[in-house]
Order: sequence, then C-alpha cells, then structure tokens
Amino acid sequence: MYSFHNPVFKEHATEAGKMKNPPNAIPPQIWWEMVRKWSNPSWVDTSDKNKENREKCELKSTCGSAPLAKYRLEEIKKTGREPNPIETFRKFYSTKDNFTTPKAQALHAGMKAKEVKKLSKGEDVNNGLDVFGSTSSQGCNKKCKEDQRIEKEKSDEKMRMMEKQIEQVNRNMPLVVEATLKRLGIQLPKSSNAANNNDMEDDEEVDGEEEDDDSEDDEEGDGTN
Repeated sequence: MYSFHNPVFKEHATEAGKMKNPPNAIPPQIWWEMVRKWSNPSWVDTSDKNKENREKCELKSTCGSAPLAKYRLEEIKKTGREPNPIETFRKFYSTKDNFTTPKAQALHAGMKAKEVKKLSKGEDVNNGLDVFGSTSSQGCNKKCKEDQRIEKEKSDEKMRMMEKQIEQVNRNMPLVVEATLKRLGIQLPKSSNAANNNDMEDDEEVDGEEEDDDSEDDEEGDGTN
C-alpha cells in the first residue's frame, strides 16, 4: 500500500494536492478516503513512532513480509531438510553486497566462527535437521525410519480394531434386524433351519404312524390264524 502512498505524499505537501493526484490504479473516491485516513493526526503520530523504532532497530530483514516459517517449509519441500540456520540468517538480513546492519554482520560472523571451530575439532556441525517422513530427494535417517515404523504400528493397530468392530457388527446384525422388524410389526419369517427341523419332525410322526399301522395289521393277522 505504501507504494501508492509514498510517491504522492512526498510530491504533494497539502491534503488537497494529494487528493487531486490519485494513482491510476485506484478510483478517486477510494483514494480520497485513504488520504483522509493517512492524514489523520493519530495515524501520522503512530506512523512516525513506527519509523523511529525501525531506525533504532539493529536488525533489518530484507525479505519484507515473507515469514521465516514459509521459507522453512519451502526449503523442506525442495530438499527434505531444515534449511541451514546460518545461511538462513544471511538470506534474511543481507542484500547482494552486504548485511543490512553492522549488528547483523557481527552476528553472522560469530555464528560462522563457532561453526569453523567445531569443524576444526572434528565435531559434528548441525547444518540442518532431517525432516521425518518420505521425501522426493533424500532418504530418511535412522530416526526417520524409526518414526515411520511407529506410525505403521499405530496404523496396523487401528486396522485391527476396525476389523474387530466390523466382526462385532456382523455378529449382532441378525439381532438388530429382528428387533427392528418387531418394532415395525413385521412377523419374522422362520429360518431355514427351523423349517428343516419341522419337516424332520413331521417325517418322524408319519413314520411312527406307519409303524403303528403295520403292528396293528400283524396283530389282527395273528388273531385270525
């Protein structure tokens, strides 16, 4: 927004002059409201204090409003690793030619000196942290693989629990269906097993009656003889 503000406000000292010269990209009515807001004494006072604080600041970023978190995520996607903290500091607090402030330059020099000292002693220098999870450009370290193993075990356990729940539902389904039909007043049909049992009972009764008839015929025959 200040790309619209600064050119006009620096060229025209009076409020009337500022209102008469809106930027081409902004409709006059909107520009007038913006000029009134920026010309408000309270706004001007706050702006002056912010400017003073910025001038006192010993560290000035060159990346504007781009947050460090965004840059970090972009680097992780590209390389699969956390960006080098020392080089990240340099990126955010330097221009093509030099650092933005003497303080930034001194801090960077101190970090580099510590890094060189560790390397001279053969110590491991943390130039960036491996990111857990699969990446397109790098394999995982031992910690990453352990993390993946734990995640797989958790996933397998969830799957087993789901399978048990499905089995439980399948076992209870006939009872649920029966209860639902009863609530609706629908007569539950006999199961095939029950029907088969009834048929077997009927066959046994018929066989029994036939045996009784045969016995009676035999007795009558014996009496005749």
